[in-house]
Amino acid sequence: MTLHDDPPDQLPPELQKAVHRALALTHRLAPPPGYDPSYWREERIAIANLAVWRAYSGYQPDRGVSLEGFAVRCAVRAIYRR
Repeated sequence: MTLHDDPPDQLPPELQKAVHRALALTHRLAPPPGYDPSYWREERIAIANLAVWRAYSGYQPDRGVSLEGFAVRCAVRAIYRR
């Protein structure tokens, strides 16, 4: 698997799981002003996919955290920053 700036259409299962966990952790987050709730959900999905993909490329297993845990944290942070 080669890494590009944009995530592939279908992330590997372990990364998909990280995206789903990040979305569950940010489910109750209110949409930013002017965002329709359905648009905000789509935006969170896109943010999470990109953040998880980037986390995968920067993952360092010797840091003592699982890839999934690291990716979830990166995605949640990216969603909150938005």
